[in-house]
Amino acid sequence: MYELIVIGGGPGALDLAIGGAALGARVGLVEPGPAGSTPSPDGVELRALADAARLARDARNASDLGIHVGDVRVDGAALMDHVRREVKRDGEGRTRDALKALGVDRFEGSAVFEAYDTIVLDRRQRLCARHFAIATRARPYVPQVAGLDSVPYLTSETVWGLTEVPEDLLICGQGAEAVLFAQAFARLGSKVTILAAAGPLADFDPDMLQRLEAGLSREGVVILRHAEWARADRRDGKVAVRFRTTEGGDPFEAVRSRLLIAQGKRPAIDNLGLEAIGVRLDAHGGIEVHERLNTRLRNVFAFGEALGRTPCGGAVMAQVRVVLENILLGASRSYSEHAVARLLPADPEVAEVGPIEGPDALKAASHVFETRFGGFAKVWLGPGGKVQAASMIGRGAGAFIEDCALGIANDLSLVDLAVPVRHEPAEAAMINGMALHQRARRGSLRRTAIRAIQGFVERD
Repeated sequence: MYELIVIGGGPGALDLAIGGAALGARVGLVEPGPAGSTPSPDGVELRALADAARLARDARNASDLGIHVGDVRVDGAALMDHVRREVKRDGEGRTRDALKALGVDRFEGSAVFEAYDTIVLDRRQRLCARHFAIATRARPYVPQVAGLDSVPYLTSETVWGLTEVPEDLLICGQGAEAVLFAQAFARLGSKVTILAAAGPLADFDPDMLQRLEAGLSREGVVILRHAEWARADRRDGKVAVRFRTTEGGDPFEAVRSRLLIAQGKRPAIDNLGLEAIGVRLDAHGGIEVHERLNTRLRNVFAFGEALGRTPCGGAVMAQVRVVLENILLGASRSYSEHAVARLLPADPEVAEVGPIEGPDALKAASHVFETRFGGFAKVWLGPGGKVQAASMIGRGAGAFIEDCALGIANDLSLVDLAVPVRHEPAEAAMINGMALHQRARRGSLRRTAIRAIQGFVERD
């Protein structure tokens, strides 16, 4: 009998399996397809596409630095071959032999619960374990829109079959995936339009989104806000999408050569046999879990995309740690998002932590800074200068917000966070500049000295 079986090839599944084996447990990992297949569990395709798009943008702008490379031409078929090679390279660490060397038994197929301690793999092989962790992938959500079934459209799973960069592209969606696809294809030469019901990343800090959208506009991305689908049709070899605004006005349409649907995902948990063991679903269609990330059964856990939401990488790893400690270390840890960094790996990065938007949002920020690197950051402080929340757009945003998340989790102040030595100059300058300014407010340093030393300008 296994101590732990991880079901699904979603984000964090491999990390949990390897982590469990490293702690000495007998661990099994069940994945639905062969290692190195698409879609990858960790977004390798989109990162590879974004990296290539960044190189194309840099090559076009190289003349600004006195470097002349001539016309930049993008070979769509070769580009997608590169993406598939990256996925295959990533999959080399997920093969049965590679995982066996790390102490993990890998199985391939579809798992169905037969009992609280037993699953059946492809109706022929039984596997028993004391604990299970469900970490399945999510599937792209395709809305019910009149005429959509009669037009060709792409999703985050099928877009990798393209053999050329679209001349123009309509992206329907408003989440992180929509933004990342829009920026990448715009840099590769497409004329990109985002059709968003509320606005890209509406749950992020509006000040950061305003700057992100301005950057996307400079790269040629058109954003149509407050728009709802009405109908989709074929027209002269292209896709015509008719939509209306939620703020009134006449319906209008966009005609593009390609349509990409990026309206979020839905958990792929339909055929796990959860009802047979009494595991419930929540209002989001994900698996219902308690704070310890266990289901109604104390030995069955779930995390990541199986919960019905699309978590960022930081949230997934935080969930992995909670599940690992609760299963194998006998802990009783609870998962909370209040100290988990949320990162959008766009260019520039956007990151935040803490209650910034929503019903529990904090009031005005304690510090608002612009940096010499073109970044913009806000920090909310509580009594004693303790960090409560933070947001940033710009170079080093992810590292800066990770530090702020550390401060929130450990009840630290900006001054506490300024002590460690950092290898990233932008991150060090950001933390130290804010810490110095916090001391200045207490009368220990003059504000003008801080501006001169750190290169920060506080906004009123």
